[in-house]
Amino acid sequence: VVMYLDDILGQLREAAAPAGAEASTSGAGRPLLSFYRFWLHQGVLKPITEILLAKEWKKWGNPFTAVITRENCHKMDVPDYFDVIQTPMNLKWIKAKVDKHKYLTFQQFDADIDLMLENAMTYNREGEPVFAMAKVIRDVYKQKVADLQPAIAVLREFVRYWNLVEEPSLSRSFSDAAVPS
Repeated sequence: VVMYLDDILGQLREAAAPAGAEASTSGAGRPLLSFYRFWLHQGVLKPITEILLAKEWKKWGNPFTAVITRENCHKMDVPDYFDVIQTPMNLKWIKAKVDKHKYLTFQQFDADIDLMLENAMTYNREGEPVFAMAKVIRDVYKQKVADLQPAIAVLREFVRYWNLVEEPSLSRSFSDAAVPS
């Protein structure tokens, strides 16, 4: 994927618009944005999401696929969930956003993963099974992101070069500080 994207980026630079012209999300920039979003979702976000969804524990399955709502929190034995957690997030919602190409940047995806893990480690205490599972998911996520870092870097360069979308300034990003080791 990285070599292919790097080759495409080189070809696009050679065929760049006249000096001073910028790509945009309309007109000539639209195919570039479509290309970027396709590779972001298919080459980076989808493989990460699939790995996280496949992780399961005996007797638990994958608790990060559970959709907790105000309507079902009592049935799920977490009646105070919304007293503790303001913004819920789970892998099903993340997968739906990936499938619908809703993420414009890797940072947006990363923020949702961070939120999901932060919620799990805030609601559950250290030593509890879901807290420990969140640490495992964090480690699996970090490893997959490291494996895909070259592709992520090429996509960021693609965005910068063609001025396709602005990188959001996130107040937090996935880090060891945000999710305790």
